[in-house]
Amino acid sequence: MDLVGFVDFNWTRELDKRKSTTNMLFKVGCSLISWSNKLQPTIALSTIEVEYHSLANAAKEITSLKALLIKLHYLKRLTKLFCGNMSNIKLVSNRVHHVRTTHIELQHHYIKERLELDEIKVEYTPTNQQEADLLTKPLGGIKFQTFRTNIGIKDYS
Repeated sequence: MDLVGFVDFNWTRELDKRKSTTNMLFKVGCSLISWSNKLQPTIALSTIEVEYHSLANAAKEITSLKALLIKLHYLKRLTKLFCGNMSNIKLVSNRVHHVRTTHIELQHHYIKERLELDEIKVEYTPTNQQEADLLTKPLGGIKFQTFRTNIGIKDYS
């Protein structure tokens, strides 16, 4: 069983302050072990910046979870982090510094470091498989039930 993460965001959903929300789910096998829905501390200038910030936060959470699972002799493999934004996957996977990303704070480059150390692999997931959507948007009944089942929540009614 592997540790996998799903990360998504809502850009400027908080209308008063124009801050975005980061949403993360982490599972071992079919069991949900951690989740988060947080307002980002700064205002992002683009969707790429929001997603990049979200990926950095997810990388920090994965690092902590991996350390715990390794101590328990439960995990030894690379962790996959699923993201629905191809631009960000390319950005974090590219070792070249781009002028257009200089406004992104250095602390957010944490995700790049984790990738270079082969601790995390960021992969694309289409919207219909993005389980973090459970925390970000209203879903249709079937999609809601599917994602709920995927993270291990059972309906006993």
